[in-house]
Amino acid sequence: TTEIYTLSLHDALPISGFQNYEVFSMVLNFLGREAASNLDYSNNELVGVELRGRPGHTRGLSVENCFFLLLCRYKVGLLDEDLAVRFGMSQSVVSKIIPTWTKFIYFRFKELDIFPDRDIIELLKPQCFKDKYKGTTVIIDATEIYIERPRNPEAQQLTFSTYKNNNTLKALIGITPSGSICFVSQLYGGSISDKDITLKSGFIEKLQRDDEIIADRGFNIQEIPEIVSKGVKVNVSTFINESGQFTESELLKTRQIATLTVHVERAIKRIKNYHILDFIPVTMCKNGLIDMNFFCLCNVH
Repeated sequence: TTEIYTLSLHDALPISGFQNYEVFSMVLNFLGREAASNLDYSNNELVGVELRGRPGHTRGLSVENCFFLLLCRYKVGLLDEDLAVRFGMSQSVVSKIIPTWTKFIYFRFKELDIFPDRDIIELLKPQCFKDKYKGTTVIIDATEIYIERPRNPEAQQLTFSTYKNNNTLKALIGITPSGSICFVSQLYGGSISDKDITLKSGFIEKLQRDDEIIADRGFNIQEIPEIVSKGVKVNVSTFINESGQFTESELLKTRQIATLTVHVERAIKRIKNYHILDFIPVTMCKNGLIDMNFFCLCNVH
């Protein structure tokens, strides 16, 4: 495998998921280079400390390279031992960089309200929505990520997903018709229903009067009082009737909605391309780091 530290940052950027150095630099500027250079790593403190790697090799790691290291962990799923070798430093230093930068990015992104105004949504709305469900402001879906099976029986029950037949964490994701992520819930135990996660996540508070939602058929949320009181319309696929067949109008509606919900499925797939989500140890669930990781991945995807 090519060792990342032998490449220039410009050459290696595709590994991190960024198109080019300009985009990488723009995101880092938004996060704040000065703030990043003064991060408190107590418990994970790197300020003023040289980073020691292979025998005879000592160097400081720049802000850019710290950010790049984190993205390599996110996107490629490289473990601490692997990153230590590639970046020429000790594993203990890598284990300080990753959680510190994750928290830094999380709290920086948390300052933003990523749910856009309706005027912006309308301005960027694709024609496919204008032709079929022109009032749509947000498309929602739930996604689950696999976790290590907890030892605690109560935690096992809370996180067991009958849909996945495994222990998972579940999040609610919302996108605008143009495809950008506009809502990310915290992670809940995989046993939670789509209706309950909609209620508990704070999503409804983001909705304005007369908004329109597109959702998968599992989201039986049309009768939630908070949604009804706001006059929000929920367009969901029709469940098959007692005869076991769709009427012609039901079939047409189901097909139309399916062609539009695919956009949120694609957004979720892009998030899951970050291999750090392939398997989550219980330790990440206990300290809240997985919530921070997931939120950051949704914002940099």
